[in-house]
Amino acid sequence: MPVLLVRHGEAVGSQGDDTHRYLTFKGRADTAKVGAALRVRKIVASQIVSSPLVRAVQTAEILAHALGFDGTVTTDPAFVPDGDPNVAAKRIPISTGVTILVCHEPIVRGIASVLSGQPQPGFRTSGCLLLEGTRVTLTLHPDNV
Repeated sequence: MPVLLVRHGEAVGSQGDDTHRYLTFKGRADTAKVGAALRVRKIVASQIVSSPLVRAVQTAEILAHALGFDGTVTTDPAFVPDGDPNVAAKRIPISTGVTILVCHEPIVRGIASVLSGQPQPGFRTSGCLLLEGTRVTLTLHPDNV
């Protein structure tokens, strides 16, 4: 089951309530750029799951649009920033195609480490990593597309 792990795009600073932070213009543009690069690489999403936090949902919606995904973006609270990566990895829905999971640091790095069996570096905003089994087959961020 291929899984594309994505960190949300750049968001506005925290004003004390982390749940309502939304993407900046740069965050939206960077995410669209990565989405276009994924489309060129023929990534076809069978499902898209996101943390319920605003910035992650917005990132997931931009990627869905860029990839021509006609399904529904679903959310799961297991993928919030301070969630348990072991629990979160077990909550990734099984699919025959690519599952896209949009979440946050540090949980996205933790999930990547759990799924790959190897420590993974931190994710940049709008950055992604494709895992096929335990093997990393693609890494992208806005500056290397």
